[in-house]
Amino acid sequence: MKDIKKILCISMLYPQHKDSLLGIFVSQQLQTLRKMYNVDIHVICPIRTQPPSRAYSNKSTLKSWKSDIKKIPFEYTDETGINVYLPRFWSPPKRFFHFSWGYLCHMKIKHLLETLLKKNQYDIIFSHNAQPAGYIGNILQEKADIPNIILVHGEDILGQDSPPLFKLPFGKWAIGKTYEKAKMVLTVTNRNLNIIKNLSNSNARLLHLGITPPSTSRKREIMSSESVNIIQVGALVEQKGQKTLVEAVDRLINRFPDIHVNLVGSGYCEDDLKKLISKLDLKDKIELKGNMENKRVFDLYAASDIYVMASWNEGIGMSYLEAMSMGLPIIGTKGEGVEDHFSFGKIGILVPPQNPESLADAISYMIENKKITKEMGKKSLEVFNENFTWERSCKKLYEYMQQVIQ
Repeated sequence: MKDIKKILCISMLYPQHKDSLLGIFVSQQLQTLRKMYNVDIHVICPIRTQPPSRAYSNKSTLKSWKSDIKKIPFEYTDETGINVYLPRFWSPPKRFFHFSWGYLCHMKIKHLLETLLKKNQYDIIFSHNAQPAGYIGNILQEKADIPNIILVHGEDILGQDSPPLFKLPFGKWAIGKTYEKAKMVLTVTNRNLNIIKNLSNSNARLLHLGITPPSTSRKREIMSSESVNIIQVGALVEQKGQKTLVEAVDRLINRFPDIHVNLVGSGYCEDDLKKLISKLDLKDKIELKGNMENKRVFDLYAASDIYVMASWNEGIGMSYLEAMSMGLPIIGTKGEGVEDHFSFGKIGILVPPQNPESLADAISYMIENKKITKEMGKKSLEVFNENFTWERSCKKLYEYMQQVIQ
């Protein structure tokens, strides 16, 4: 098969000044691919100049958002030699006009694309999600005869703070056409794959992702003391289910007074969570840690006994993989992307979403059955090592790329 020498990646998810963890899985993926196959990689990460609606909640929030945007450079080279370009573009609100983002972004960054194409002979375009990246990748595929692969995470078909793209105006048409024009569509879970196949006649395949855990070792054996440390990592937004976890802990605290919960992340639900924690008198039991650098997050994983993610509309949930890499038993939600992880073995317990009673029962079971919980943790690490490392994921990705350039 033909070797791949140069890749152009288009993704709105890539580490930036204002959020060094944003899209960290994309950077880890590309860095591993570069290291394994000695490919030259350029990244275009378009930055919206339109503030998100919640930034308008007060003047200080809006001012802070604008200040953060100004601090983002227009170009940088990361520590592994990947060139990253961060052009700005304006786009209307996602809820009504997400289908137009690709067109508007392409018009704004057209000169940058033309400049890069003149200077470089790319073997493949690697786009993340349909809008705007996949749309732009298809334009380059048609004009420059460079095959475009789209990687779908979850926003297109599951949504984040708004409905998924295919449920928005013109969204089903926009997403279906974008997928069908691409040479190949990859996605991260079987659930996503089934949705994509129902939306389009695209050449869709499964690609499990991975993570790069820091060199952190466990600080103590799981469930080795009377205290039980629970951790959840993710943005403090409604769909991540932190409220469900707080309500579950409230049901357990009288039976298990030594529970301690760390919630890592920030988001628009932070104030509501603080009020709920205070109302339930759980301030000594549940700690909001805010955003933390990756090393410190893994230090918390290493001191924890159980990982909980009570989310819904979750594509893959990279924090599940982080927890598994540290040998933590998992409590996840049924019907979500995490079910793919459980298909490899009994790594924990799945519960219905938005159900504090079921979540409390699962936590209770793990506390009362420590031997089984420890075995779940061992299986969790085993499943991660065998199926979810970046090396394994990138080997499969490179094979897919080779298929489309033949």
